Amino acid sequence: MLTFLADSGDQILAGHLQSAAANAKYTSAQIQNEMIPLIGSSIQKVICDSVRQASVFSVLMDETTDVSHREQVAVFVHYVADKPTFCECFIIGTLL
Repeated sequence: MLTFLADSGDQILAGHLQSAAANAKYTSAQIQNEMIPLIGSSIQKVICDSVRQASVFSVLMDETTDVSHREQVAVFVHYVADKPTFCECFIIGTLL
């Protein structure tokens, strides 16, 4: 994905991938696995802040059981942003 973005015209990313030292590219599986939950938490914080500022909101939770008989839960939040814009965000999906 990074290579695709760099090849698609992201000059800053392309420059970083070409000039950075091998240990400073942050593309290893370990780094990616550490960054995914951090980025997810940041996104959830932004969504929660937006919901707190919204005039109205609702929460939708849906559960289903997959073929291996494990329950999967999805939580969505719907809210109206500052501009009369309806927003829908996926908050979390878990296996129970």
